[in-house]
Amino acid sequence: MKYVYALLLFIGLGLINVPLQARAESQSPLPAVAPYFLQPSLFPSAPTVGPALPRITVDLSQQQLIAFEGMTPVRAFAVATGDYNHPTIVGEYSVQWKREKIDLIGPDWYFKDVPYVMMFAKPFYIHAAPWRPEFGRPDSHGCVTLSEADAGWLFNWAEVGTPIFISW
Repeated sequence: MKYVYALLLFIGLGLINVPLQARAESQSPLPAVAPYFLQPSLFPSAPTVGPALPRITVDLSQQQLIAFEGMTPVRAFAVATGDYNHPTIVGEYSVQWKREKIDLIGPDWYFKDVPYVMMFAKPFYIHAAPWRPEFGRPDSHGCVTLSEADAGWLFNWAEVGTPIFISW
């Protein structure tokens, strides 16, 4: 109903040119075809206020990590997240700390000098996995793993405190 009122207002103000012939033939004061401006895709995006804050989203179903600045995706990466026996946790986190290299030690694994490590919830990390031949499927012990080049870019882009959203 609000569109009808807006349309009547625009016609009355002369902002929309409806031929007199079309008005006379119709019982309704509205044109027979909806004007182009009612299509939401034609409206410009709402302006943003303040800086475009960075955030990281991880989609476990797609095995994809996306780096955003505000609402704009900056880069997307294929990742390998936790497998069935070692699931990656779901939720809202943030980068707690960053290390260029650390040793990752678990009950049945030991990886020395793992590069580009960002901790978001101990013992869960985003890090490079240079030993992994492919990404795009669950295959880790719960961490979000990337290629070394991708992890390096993300490590340099993200700061401590950057929000991380992990979902299915």
